[in-house]
Amino acid sequence: MIEPYYQIDFNAVGCKFEVRINDLSLLSLTINSQASTMIPLNSGIFRSGSQKLEIKIYPLEGNEFLHPQAAFDYKLKVFEVKSGFDLKESIEGYKFPAVDTSKKLKSMEHVQNFNAEVPYTTDSWQNGVLLADVDDINEKLKRAYSKLSSLIRNKEYDKLRLEFANREKTMATSMYLSQEDSDARLNSLINDIEAGFEVMPMDPTALINISGNGKLAAYKKLNGEPAFGLFNHKTGEELMLDLSFYIPFGKTEFELI
Repeated sequence: MIEPYYQIDFNAVGCKFEVRINDLSLLSLTINSQASTMIPLNSGIFRSGSQKLEIKIYPLEGNEFLHPQAAFDYKLKVFEVKSGFDLKESIEGYKFPAVDTSKKLKSMEHVQNFNAEVPYTTDSWQNGVLLADVDDINEKLKRAYSKLSSLIRNKEYDKLRLEFANREKTMATSMYLSQEDSDARLNSLINDIEAGFEVMPMDPTALINISGNGKLAAYKKLNGEPAFGLFNHKTGEELMLDLSFYIPFGKTEFELI
């Protein structure tokens, strides 16, 4: 295949869950009822070869143990997107067993390795420093979010584009985006800001989520959702931004990736 596009097709019921690939957190969400959808994996596939997919499910917010009806199952699908969106392969996934209430489970997890063939190699945050060796991570991460908030509030769009440059370059490579499509992603955010979206206060209960083999950090709400977002007071709409930060080798402050 010329432009293979890997996706996880999942169904979740009554649980909080997180999807990671190669220790990159792709999605963390709470589903109180039931939801089914597909999400792309390519942004976490850095080169051809073996890929590690991790799924973890947790209790709903306010509960200590998994809900008796909690469930999660998935399968992998591979599409060719060069000239359309054609399904080329399905890879067997996994279905979590029914919750055994007698065990009072606080979580369940599953790890699957699968092979992927992609026509690119991306290498950005992988050369960052190990955050376990960094002092004052919380304060430094707060500064990174504060810097981003300031650029949005002051509508400094040229500087905002520079902040997003590495992130968007990796995304464009792994998702086979044209320059036009890549530019449209950030233009959409800028248009939202111009339309009245403003930075919301950070959730005071947000915790640092570490991923990327100890090199990426982000604030997450207790329900697993991103802690940074925008709000439009005219329409009542929220726009959550799922962002991660790293410290490049030789530097001391976080940068958006």
